[in-house]
Amino acid sequence: MKSQSSLDLQVIAPNKLVAKIASDVHKPHGLTLVLPDQVRNFMEPLPLRKIHGIGPVTDRRLAEFGLKVCRDVWRYSVEELEEMVGNMAEWLYRGTRGIDHRPIETSWTRKSMGREQTFGKDILDIPVIKAELESIIEEVSDDLRDAELKGRTITLKVRYDDFTRITRSQTLPEPTADRQTIDDTITQLLTATEAGRRRIRLLGVSISNLEDVV
Repeated sequence: MKSQSSLDLQVIAPNKLVAKIASDVHKPHGLTLVLPDQVRNFMEPLPLRKIHGIGPVTDRRLAEFGLKVCRDVWRYSVEELEEMVGNMAEWLYRGTRGIDHRPIETSWTRKSMGREQTFGKDILDIPVIKAELESIIEEVSDDLRDAELKGRTITLKVRYDDFTRITRSQTLPEPTADRQTIDDTITQLLTATEAGRRRIRLLGVSISNLEDVV
């Protein structure tokens, strides 16, 4: 896969996950080549925070288990990881090894951009919920910036412990990719849920009605 940023960084890698990490690690200039037989060595020393989807809160949680860089995860099987991190185990197992089987789309228009986090243990406390959302919002904001996109509609997704799923959305007058604006909107949307009264299994944040940053 070949990826190019607005700063003329070019990355050639065997899949989306490795290409994205390589583009972040080697900014701002030049050509980065990661061949299939080089993926293991490339991933081994990387902090887990480099894997998109692992925000500050998740990063701290993983560190409590002694998982700080990719090679730390390699010591464990999927089953062992499940005991520590719940249902993100298989994703973590694959991600730290640079395994990504998602197809590469060559011609399409993105309609939305978002991130979700499923928790191994349901969460109830509002401060914990807000901390998790801040981590997700940071990832979404970074993704928008990297893709040079902004959007008008901000959506909060919540799945409760009984697997009931709800969404709450707000469309802004002007498109944005600003993290604080997204955070303020999500905080407002959160008040329209049962957060703090019902345990939550999953949180997600997405931005739609996208347009290019001019």
